[in-house]
Parts: sequence; C-alpha cells; structure tokens
Amino acid sequence: MTEPLTRIGILIDAVHELYQAGIFEGIVAQAKQRHVDLIAFVAETQDGTAHFDAGMAQPLFRHHEMTIDFATRAGLDGVIIAAGPIAHAQGKEYLEQLCKRFGDTPLVCIAENVPGYHSVLVDNAGGIEDVIEHLVTVHNLRSIAFIAGPDENDEAEERFQAYREGLAKNNLPFRPELVQKGGFCTETGACAARELLQKNIEFDGIVAVNDFAAIGAMTELARQGVLIPTDVAVTGFDDTVEAALVTPSLATIRQPLERLGEAAVDNILSQMGKLDFILNARLPTEPIYRRSCGCFSTSVLRSRTSQVPIEEISQEGVVNHLWRIARENVNRTAEGYPGDTALRELIESLVGSLVWDVQRPIIRHIFLNEVDILLYRAEQFCDDTAQLIFMLLRELSVHVGALFEPADQIGEANNLLEQAGAFVREQLAGQARRSHVIEDQTALLVRTTSQRIVQCFDIDKLRRSLAIGLPELGIRSFALWWFNDAISPEEWKMPENAELVWAFRVEDGMETVSMADQQMDASLMMPDMIRPSDASSAYLFMPYHAENRYLGYAMYEYSPSAPLSVYEILRGHITAAMRYCSLKRLADVAFAEGQVDRLSGQRKNASVVPSS
Repeated sequence: MTEPLTRIGILIDAVHELYQAGIFEGIVAQAKQRHVDLIAFVAETQDGTAHFDAGMAQPLFRHHEMTIDFATRAGLDGVIIAAGPIAHAQGKEYLEQLCKRFGDTPLVCIAENVPGYHSVLVDNAGGIEDVIEHLVTVHNLRSIAFIAGPDENDEAEERFQAYREGLAKNNLPFRPELVQKGGFCTETGACAARELLQKNIEFDGIVAVNDFAAIGAMTELARQGVLIPTDVAVTGFDDTVEAALVTPSLATIRQPLERLGEAAVDNILSQMGKLDFILNARLPTEPIYRRSCGCFSTSVLRSRTSQVPIEEISQEGVVNHLWRIARENVNRTAEGYPGDTALRELIESLVGSLVWDVQRPIIRHIFLNEVDILLYRAEQFCDDTAQLIFMLLRELSVHVGALFEPADQIGEANNLLEQAGAFVREQLAGQARRSHVIEDQTALLVRTTSQRIVQCFDIDKLRRSLAIGLPELGIRSFALWWFNDAISPEEWKMPENAELVWAFRVEDGMETVSMADQQMDASLMMPDMIRPSDASSAYLFMPYHAENRYLGYAMYEYSPSAPLSVYEILRGHITAAMRYCSLKRLADVAFAEGQVDRLSGQRKNASVVPSS
C-alpha cells in the first residue's frame, strides 16, 4: 500500500499580498519538490490587492477563528504560520494562543519568534546596518530619518534597533525627531514624510521599515517638490516587485521570501524526522542599491569599452575575455547553469561561428544561429539575458580587429554583429508582445468568468459557470460548501454538517468526476474522489461571507498559471452569486409552501377572508 502523502497546512492572511505571496510561492515550490500536500487557510478578505496593513484605506474582514477551526480538523501533519502578518493584525498574545491550539503537531512560525516553537526568520539587523553604512560612507549623508513599523512587531522592532546601531557605528547621534511612527503600507510612509516636511525637520535620507512605506514616502516627497535622490535619499526593505519598477527605482534590502517558505517546509519535515534536523533558521538579507539612494544600476556602470589592448589579444584571448565577462553576469547557482566549462564552450562557439561566417559565407546565418542558441540557453541561468548578449556583442565589436585582418572581413564582421543586435531586439520585442497578449488573455478570462458567476441567480447556473470558468483559469479541482444556516463571526461555532453545493475535478481538459447537493461533514473540505490522481497538490481554503455572516467556504486547487489575486476576485463574485441563489431558494420555498402568491408575488395573509 502506498504511504499517504504528508499534509502541511499554511495559516496565512492573504496569498496575493506581495510579501506573503513570495513566501507562499516558496512553500508551494518546496512542497512539490518534497512530495508534500498543502492546504493554505486564507484568514483575511481583501477587496483590493492592498497590503495587509491597509486598514487605513478600507477595513479587512478577518476569518482567523473560522480558518483555525478548519485547520485543526484537517488532519494536518504539520503547520506553517505566516506569523508576522497575523501578529500584526491580532497581537502577539493571540499568536501564541493560536500556536497552542495545534497541540503537539509540528509547527513553524515565519517572521515572528514564538517561545517554545520553531521559527524561520531573516537577519533584519544586518541589512539595515549595511544600508546605514552605505548612505554615510558612499553618499555622505548625515541626517537620516527612519519610518518605523507597527508596534509589537518583532521585525519592525529589530529594524528600528538596527537603525540606532547603524547610526552609532557611523558616529552619528540618535535624534528622536527623525523617527516617525509608520507602518507597513504606503499611506503610513506618506504621512511620515509629510510630518517631517511640515515640522521643518532637517533630513537628507530616509530609511523605511519596508518597501511600501518607502514608496509612500517617495510619492509624498515628489508631490512636494523634493528631488530623490538629489535632495533626499530613500531606502526600503523587502525588494518587492514595485521596488524595481517605481521611478526612481527603490534601493532596498532583499528578503529571501521564497527561501523563507522553502526553509519552513524543510523545518516541518525535519521535526517529523523526514529530513536531517534543521535548527531555527535565520536567513541573510542582501542590500540592493538603486537610484533612490543615489546609486546607478550595475548594468549602467558596467557599460564601458574593453580595457584589453587589441594588438595583444588572439582569438583564444577574445574567447577568454568574453567568458570572464559572461561568468560575472550570470547566476552560477541557478539550477540551469551548465558549469564554467560548458559556458566557455558556448562562448567559444559564438566567437568561432563569427569567424567561420565571415570566412565561409557560402553557409548562411552561422553566426545568427549561434546567437539564437546562446539567447535560448542563457535564459536558464541569467537574470537579464538581453543585457548579457548585448554586452558580448559589444565586446566582439571592439575586438574584430584582433579576429580579422582584411578590411572587407572586418566590415562583414561588423555587419553580422549589427544583424545579431537587431535579431536580439526583435526577439525581445516579440517576447514583450507575447507577455502582453498572455496578460490580456488572462485578464479577459478573469473578467468573463467573474461576470458569468455574478450573473447567476440559481445553483444550477452557478455550477455550470464554475465548471466552465475555473478550468479555463487552470484550476483543476474545486469544492463549494454552503452552511445550512448563515453564521455571524460572534456566534461562530463549527457546524456538524454543510451542503456540498458543487465539486469537480478536471484532468486532460475533461471533467472526470463531480458531486453536488450532498449533506456532508462540514470539515471534510475536499472529498477524496475530487482530489487529482497525480502527486502532491496545493489547495486554498477561503471562507465566504456577506453582511457580516458566514455563508460557507470554497476549496481551490492552486494553479501556478492563475495570478494569486484571482482567488480573491473569485471569492467576491462567488459570494455575491451565493447570496442571490440563497434569496431565490428562500423564495422557491415560500412559493412551495404557499406563503407567496406565484402570480402577484405578494405575501398571502391567512387572517384576511376573501370577499364574496
């Protein structure tokens, strides 16, 4: 008999919020690698895609009690808790009590240390101290402000203490007026920057507790005419996607978010004796210096002509020179990296194909084909493939005089290099267009599915809409449960039974099994027959509520092809459809019992005697 898969639960506030999304994706990837089943219990509803600290903009609806009840009944072999966001939302004491509710089940907390339990943390202090030293020694800043995080948050407190330590190590006094109360969202960062300016506090730099606060501060500074980084340098923490996309690009401290998730999975397995024991992990951070602190990107600074004398270099010397450049600009730890020897062979083929193409023009496009091969291969181990290829082509153009002597051959080599550059630009443009098309198609699918769902007023139509729309989004299996009676959060108690409204599984594009209209154990979540037949899977458990009442919950099989925000969007539209269906069901019952006249729609009054 096959041994059942290890099942790990994740208690997380919001999978689509960028900080938690990075951790979640790391957990999913490592669970797949380790052949582990996952269930993510999503404990908050967010109508937008705001950060978990976005209560200033719109309140969040929290489902911690409901999700914990389901998690404790899910037969989990281990529990991962995204403890930082939960502690921020509910407090440390609540987090400690939450951990205790899982008894002896192996448990690990991410981003928050809970006494008596394993934890996976990052080196907050080292990153902040490195940034302070950089701002002082490289950019000569002397009045560095700090935008603090929320109270009673371990990571925020560590970063604040590291700010003070960083000032002391660089012989700068601590000035309390430079510390502004903040939080983890853009609004708090903007408020902090506004406060500094309104009080006429002199400052030439800002270190923010995270990227969102830093971006909020940058927005406010720009609104008030403060130039970044000329007047004020700004840095963040996390290295979220927005950090590299804002203008100016945000200098920050990179948290290994996916690695946090991977380490959490391994920590659980080690507690279960399935891996060598791993002590509580504290992962290193990495400063990323960009324009907002005054630095220019590495790609800009590395753009220079060759320093190797042309007359002293042979073809082999050109190969060695390009190989050294390539080694410096690839990720040698990437899974797809072929090794230094194989990389040199690729460079050797590139240079050799140029020589062969110039000297034997009877064979067409030898060099362009080799550029195409390198472009494809480098994508597996290079963060910016285009930058690497353009750099190699530029260096080749510098050294054509070392590879060829006749003027006509030098001219032909330069023509080939120009063609190669045009080819790479054409490929990049095509990739960009394809990416836009895919994004547009996904957005259209989400809109179409959402519209189809929200227009459902009866259960049968809702089932059909889900059965069509979810597989189109890559969601292979799904279960929707309806509580027999709506429950207020204040009166929450796990019901014994619930109605399985609809559940299905799709394999190879075809629905293979479905279930509907069955009263079952409310904590079942996903019937075994609906689970995919292949290896480990990841699921999302999401409560549904309306007007402060729990209506039920849904289980989605996680699909890497669907943006994480899709699940939150679907939650909102399915909730609306469930409300409509509930009202129609009540009306149908009223009709059936004769309480409402079918023709007029008016409620009958038994005390009124019809006139003769």
